[in-house]
Amino acid sequence: MVNEGEDRYEDAITSFHMARLSIKPPPFWKPDPRLWFAQVEAQFVRAGITADETKYYTIVAEIDSAVLIHATDIISSPLVSGMYEALKQRLNAESGESNEKRLKCLFEGCELGEKKPTTLLRDMKDVASQRVDKDVLKSLWLRRLPVQVQ
Repeated sequence: MVNEGEDRYEDAITSFHMARLSIKPPPFWKPDPRLWFAQVEAQFVRAGITADETKYYTIVAEIDSAVLIHATDIISSPLVSGMYEALKQRLNAESGESNEKRLKCLFEGCELGEKKPTTLLRDMKDVASQRVDKDVLKSLWLRRLPVQVQ
């Protein structure tokens, strides 16, 4: 029995229940799995999910089997720790464009067209994904601009 003026702090602690938070990842985006993982990780942050195991099983449960086929060994025999990172690295490597294709696009395919110069630069930085020196990237970008702007 609680006397008048007595704190109910003890009751608050004993009645604490943990609720499960769930997320619903968007469909896997094969052209840029890095962006897809960024979206999923934003959902993890919003839901307060920090446990490696929870992240791993969320991805395995929600992602399409046509994508998971690339990580059969990781799924069949999960690691003791680092499960999520191992799965993430594998899916990024298998699903994304190869480095060779990205660099070819950077050197041959990125054009100004109707884009603003800043949009072209952002696209080129994304394609380069920190694998190309800043000065080389700047030089490539400047060459794609109209002569009067260069």
